[in-house]
Amino acid sequence: MQKLIAYSAISTKIRAMQGKLLTDSDFKEIAESSSVTEALTVLEKHSPYANAFQGTDPETLHRKDIERILLTQKYSDFAKLYRFANTKQRKFLELYFMHYEIAILKRALRACFNQKNIDIDLRGSIDFFRKHSHLDMDALLAAQTLSEFIEAIKGSSYYDDLNKLFQQEGTTLFDYELHIDQLYFKRIWTLKDKYLGKSERQFLTATFGSRMDMLNLQWIYRSKRYYHLDNNYIYSLLIPLYYKLHAPEIKALVEAGTQEEFEAVLQSTYYGKLEAKLFTDNFDLEKLYSAVLSKIYQMTAKNNPYSIALINSYLFHKEGEINRIVSTIEAVRYGLPADQIMSDILKQNSRRSSE
Repeated sequence: MQKLIAYSAISTKIRAMQGKLLTDSDFKEIAESSSVTEALTVLEKHSPYANAFQGTDPETLHRKDIERILLTQKYSDFAKLYRFANTKQRKFLELYFMHYEIAILKRALRACFNQKNIDIDLRGSIDFFRKHSHLDMDALLAAQTLSEFIEAIKGSSYYDDLNKLFQQEGTTLFDYELHIDQLYFKRIWTLKDKYLGKSERQFLTATFGSRMDMLNLQWIYRSKRYYHLDNNYIYSLLIPLYYKLHAPEIKALVEAGTQEEFEAVLQSTYYGKLEAKLFTDNFDLEKLYSAVLSKIYQMTAKNNPYSIALINSYLFHKEGEINRIVSTIEAVRYGLPADQIMSDILKQNSRRSSE
């Protein structure tokens, strides 16, 4: 009864917001559009995106413009939930916010390495970040060199680790991004035990742990198949935490000599057994990633409707929706057939921690 009372307001809010998420048929209608203008018109029929592109010329909007506008919608949903949340729920949301924060960090880093202006526009969202972030967003967005980037994050929880990298010779953008990802996952894995109660920790462990495992699986697979990296180097790339994918299984996957051996090892793991239940067609790790995470987020929310699991699940699915909208509109821009667009977006997933 106590949980019911504590989560009553925010659960009601989330259910109303869930009812406005796009369905497959909604995506199909967007995919069948003949132009970006038509696709955006179809999108704006849905209330969360009504008038989102008002005052813009759809034909002049590039991908980054569409992303900026849609990111504002994502941050807006987070802000709505934060307003409805009680103190305990806000603790979880503050942990979740790190996910948005490191995305900005990585964009800023890329801009510094490429000697270009940062490729994200926070108009409409800057107040959101100023409220929830401990970073100096104005300084971060203005940084044009690595030294300015490091100075901008001074005093934050990211400074010590990234400054150590900065002091080393020959550090690459990949090194920084990998370090940020590993830092993010290790920090969340530790802080969840400090700030969340027992039941909340269980929900976050299930979703976050599965996400770490699946990202490690993807990175092992890609490193071996596409980049042919040395095994010792592959180990250095992995998130050094385990959930359902255990150390001996990771070792066997990394040291598999062929794709067939990799798939055979995978089939014996928790996720390989899930794959056998979810699919009957050919091996597709990208599709498995998306399906496994979606299923786990849905299950934790369904089984624990008055808990942070519901908040966690909604934010996950909202982010996935926005990623798929951007991909669908880009595919329409390039004239891809609707059937191909639908096939592609069904297996779309976020990359490591933020992209």
